[in-house]
Amino acid sequence: MDDICDGGRTFDPVEGMPNTSSAAVNGGFSGGDVLVTITGVVGPAVYAPAPMLGLDLVAGHDTDDLDALILHENGDGVFTPPQSMFDWVFGNSDMIFFSVRRGSALIGAPDSIFGIPIEEGDILMPPLPGGVSPFPGIFIAAENLGLATLRSGVALQPWADDLNALDVVIPQPGTLALLGLGGLLIRRRR
Repeated sequence: MDDICDGGRTFDPVEGMPNTSSAAVNGGFSGGDVLVTITGVVGPAVYAPAPMLGLDLVAGHDTDDLDALILHENGDGVFTPPQSMFDWVFGNSDMIFFSVRRGSALIGAPDSIFGIPIEEGDILMPPLPGGVSPFPGIFIAAENLGLATLRSGVALQPWADDLNALDVVIPQPGTLALLGLGGLLIRRRR
């Protein structure tokens, strides 16, 4: 991808903004770092550093920028990357999914699960031990979300669709109990 460069900074070719412009306002952290604020502590701290997510490895510090993020902490208070697919289900690790902003140096690098080029519309996860590359793994490919990609040949050259937000629905506490109670009442009624 041909990015616009100014003084060593890479710019988003479509939006014209530095691809890591968020880092400039958050105390000099990398745009690929996941930050956390702790009650009683002034300022943010790094929860998950960019290299543990497979970011900032292509062109150095602050060259990849998180664009969307889902995080479910396993309760130990520190970043515990997954060691295998879905091990966060059992509380062994943190569940973390993210995308990177258009213009990130990571775009086009092979992912750690399939070895296919990473695009700005992919939902990524931290690299798994023993993976194909040290870069993030593609958990859900952009094509599965209906986004145009260079991989599929339907994106307008040289840019693909960008994923800017992620959401997850977590049932309210007691939902399963109410569902079970409703099932019992319906069964009793017959």
